[in-house]
Amino acid sequence: MKKLLILLLFAYSFKGFGQTYFFYLSYSVPTQKYCWDGQYGWQIFGNGKVYKEQIKSKTHLVEYTEYDEYFSVPNFQNFGLTIKSTCLSKTGVSSCSGDQSKTISAATFIKNGTATLFSCEDERFAIDGFKPNVTISNASTTPSELCAGEQLSLAAYPPGFPAEAYHWQYSLDNAVTWIDVPLNLNGKQVNEKEILDISMQELIGANHTDYINKQVLFRLGYSQNRPFTDPLTINYKPCAPVLEYFVYVGPKCYDDNIQSLDVYFDRQLRTGEQIQIIYAKNANPAIGGIFLQNKVPITKFVYDDKEQKFKYSFTELGKLENKNFFNIEYQASENGIPKGYLVSTQDPFQYVNPQKLSFTISDQKDPTCVGGNDGFIEITITSGTPPFYFYKNEQKVTPEYSNGKYYIRNLNKNNYNILVTDKSGCIDKDAND
Repeated sequence: MKKLLILLLFAYSFKGFGQTYFFYLSYSVPTQKYCWDGQYGWQIFGNGKVYKEQIKSKTHLVEYTEYDEYFSVPNFQNFGLTIKSTCLSKTGVSSCSGDQSKTISAATFIKNGTATLFSCEDERFAIDGFKPNVTISNASTTPSELCAGEQLSLAAYPPGFPAEAYHWQYSLDNAVTWIDVPLNLNGKQVNEKEILDISMQELIGANHTDYINKQVLFRLGYSQNRPFTDPLTINYKPCAPVLEYFVYVGPKCYDDNIQSLDVYFDRQLRTGEQIQIIYAKNANPAIGGIFLQNKVPITKFVYDDKEQKFKYSFTELGKLENKNFFNIEYQASENGIPKGYLVSTQDPFQYVNPQKLSFTISDQKDPTCVGGNDGFIEITITSGTPPFYFYKNEQKVTPEYSNGKYYIRNLNKNNYNILVTDKSGCIDKDAND
């Protein structure tokens, strides 16, 4: 007697109530030219009991193909697939036999979406299109809109699937391309969780403002063509004037205050809108710190004719941490309700305290004769930014330079006021007059 037996074994356990999977099941066998008798088909087992089965016995097997869809497969943790076939000739001699099997976890099935086994005489058994039956939603009061700076909180349900079922993707080009949300970001896990909790700036990066007033789509799924859910559209809104760029002018001389910090916005504040706070923040999150913060809310910008932009100029200017980099951040509000938190997207500015100018009168010599003019003053510059400029009694002079020192020569006996300035016109504030 000829036997052809194909088994699909599902070893499973329920993880919760209401979680189900979907997949396509397909089986095909070519004409059995050398098989006199046989049995073919498949079985699905769960917890040792038959879940589904399709077993056929025939004499003189012919070509057979089977295709079916399973919409509500229970949430098994592991799937065991086995295909077994034995082909017997008319005399009872086996002409071929083959056994293939594999065990696949639900997490692996979710990620890969398919599994295929082959046995003798080219029998093929496959599960394709495997996916969890999940859906997503936005519980916000304005579910289709997100303000800049706000946290996006999308929920996937039902809960209870392996983490891989909650694999979030987003699209910036109307579903042409899908991008995986990073698994971890800024030291926290954000993907493969039932709740996607993230801001657009965290997700997209510094160029997130390029997508202001555009749509960003979200879904669960893998690669470009394995969606688990329909896309959810979020309209990304600034909900505040957008800081397009800033102009920073650092301190002119050592230990001076910042000269100016002007920020330019795309529009004027509307009635009821305010910039509650605007400040410079250390760009290194490990250091942090808020500086140059405004003392009162901003209700109106100044229109800059040259730039043709709306400008706010920091007024509480001072000093910052030397050599550190800083971003501009601000929180807007509308009718007293916080709305729109944005961060400057251009490269951070660096605060550099200029090098201190310091010099000494290291030597001096009176004329050798009364009424002579061969006296000199020797100047040693100990720090500062060249080029240096020299003044004698408020008149600019060009000293002689030799061996790292400067000499003002051809002096008669007199009292002289010596001034040295650096590249920026800074002076030695500690010089002894």
